[in-house]
Amino acid sequence: MKDRRPQKYYRVTVSDFEIETTERGFLDNWWQAVAECNRMSRKDGYTPCYTLKGTASPDEWGKNRTEWKDIKCDFNADGYRLPTEAEWQYAAMSGDRQEKNLYTGEQEPDKARFSCWYAENSRNSCHEVLSIHKTNSLGLYNMCGNVQEWCWDSYGTGGSKRSLRGGSYKSSAEDCTIYSRDGAEPDAKANSFPIITPRCGISCNNS
Repeated sequence: MKDRRPQKYYRVTVSDFEIETTERGFLDNWWQAVAECNRMSRKDGYTPCYTLKGTASPDEWGKNRTEWKDIKCDFNADGYRLPTEAEWQYAAMSGDRQEKNLYTGEQEPDKARFSCWYAENSRNSCHEVLSIHKTNSLGLYNMCGNVQEWCWDSYGTGGSKRSLRGGSYKSSAEDCTIYSRDGAEPDAKANSFPIITPRCGISCNNS
């Protein structure tokens, strides 16, 4: 996995997983994204991935969000979850095909406008997911630009921030590449931050 900002590379192993072709929808913060994954899992008959205090029911997690930092993820469960950063980047690079594009389906910065909504072409507004029909070779939309996407991982060291990938309609072209990383507090709200949304995945270990 490549981190553009410090120009570092990390070798990681990614197990089989599935990921949605588009973002799930707008949620205020990382906490809500995690809770929504569990609710969707139960609704669709899957085993929820996230637990807190021994329960997978977000309604029983309480309202004290400072305790939510102890949420655990069972990657062997078959329910919906946020992708790890490594999974997100692997998907953005078209999996085993490992396309070397900087953006979804495009390599050159001057062609970013064909594959993502960013500061220079968005008119400072979020757009419909399918309004740009450029996908990568796996058929994934909007991996770059338009809305930032939450990942499971912590961002940085010693803090509580969670990772964001993909950039947004307010980002520069450089910050919308599939290698660019960002982070925000888990309670960051859309009204004070560029709109953030989850793109859910499912582990395939048990399928």
